[in-house]
Amino acid sequence: MYLTHMETNLKSPNGDVYSTPLGRLTLLLGKNEANKSAVAEAAMLAKTGSVLGLPYKDKAMKGAEYLATLIPISGSSLIVSAKDANGHAYRFDYERGSRAKREGPEAKALVMHTLREKMGASDETRALFLYEYLQPPMAETTLAGFPPEAQSLLGEICPGGGDLLALIKAIDKQLKLTKGSIVAATSMLAAPGSVSAVSDDQLASAWAGLRAAFVKEVAQEMAQEGAQADILRILLRRGGGNAAVRDASSWDEASKVVRQVATDRRLHATLQVAQATKTRATIRKERLSQLRGVLVEQVFEALRVPVAALSVRASRFLPEGEAVVFHVIETTIRPFLSKPTGEYRAISGSTEQRFLIALACAMSQEGDLLVMADRAFDPQTLAVTMRALAKAPCQVLITSPIKPKGRKPSGWSYVELAREDGAPLDVAVL
Repeated sequence: MYLTHMETNLKSPNGDVYSTPLGRLTLLLGKNEANKSAVAEAAMLAKTGSVLGLPYKDKAMKGAEYLATLIPISGSSLIVSAKDANGHAYRFDYERGSRAKREGPEAKALVMHTLREKMGASDETRALFLYEYLQPPMAETTLAGFPPEAQSLLGEICPGGGDLLALIKAIDKQLKLTKGSIVAATSMLAAPGSVSAVSDDQLASAWAGLRAAFVKEVAQEMAQEGAQADILRILLRRGGGNAAVRDASSWDEASKVVRQVATDRRLHATLQVAQATKTRATIRKERLSQLRGVLVEQVFEALRVPVAALSVRASRFLPEGEAVVFHVIETTIRPFLSKPTGEYRAISGSTEQRFLIALACAMSQEGDLLVMADRAFDPQTLAVTMRALAKAPCQVLITSPIKPKGRKPSGWSYVELAREDGAPLDVAVL
């Protein structure tokens, strides 16, 4: 049910609590910095505990860092108290340094910025967003026609099954992991530069060189101490013979060679594992991508009938003669606003705003809250849009610096706000 009365100190100019009456359809009027958005934010917090879809806010705002900016400069706490038409109470409290608390029935806030983002995004993003909302039933034959290897891959990724969206999300998760494996393996292969394979013979030769270097140093010390020739000959044979010992490098140099050869051998083996991992991951990525592409095609196919019904619902909230249209062709889905004079293929400005409002209303239900800011309308467009929104099933708050042209549209309440620093917020019902 819609909020009828609200008390809050959110962004209060003097820190005091101010009272605002609300109707199911309310136009919040006032100059810039008149606290229009503050009233809308307070309603959002009362209904949902978050601030959504207001201008210049890209996501739900309910963290301490943001909430602290809503507290009056002279205060240390934020409060919102509201009641709806059925007498249900809502309350939101936040004290600096504490957790925010919300009480009251659960409700949904309509996120205009999300609609704008999704409708302006790629065809696939738009389709997945609409599929998640519309949730069309998946035909039993959708997955049955997949080849056995695809069925096996789906069974591995999502053993419990699921609808198309659940399967795509599961594949996306696997793709992320697989791409991570490819990146890690690629980094490992690039880090050491060029490393040649080390054969058993090369490793044995390095060890033989170390042995000859050791014998050379020992033989030289023994010769200086007057060791017998027979003993020296036996020692030289242990070192690989006279020539090997004579040509041997120093102990330090031979040790370096052994360490390098042993390191290269281990590193080469590691790189072989990395290359094998990268190859397997690349093959898996291709299979996952192909499977995902097939599932996305099924999403587009499943949307044909449901988006047509959504278009009809949304068109009810547009001025007479206008209609929401979705064209679904293969793997494209394009939204348009149809008028008797043709279709707006580049939706922007007031046309975009009307389109998004109609779509939001079609996706809402009683008890939801739609907040929008009039930053693109002229008085005539605002009047026409407000008349269309009178049929919205949800509560609607519009913040605007201007009034609509002509008489007040039926069902709408006007609340005018004026703010001066240090003075109580002036709230007047017109």
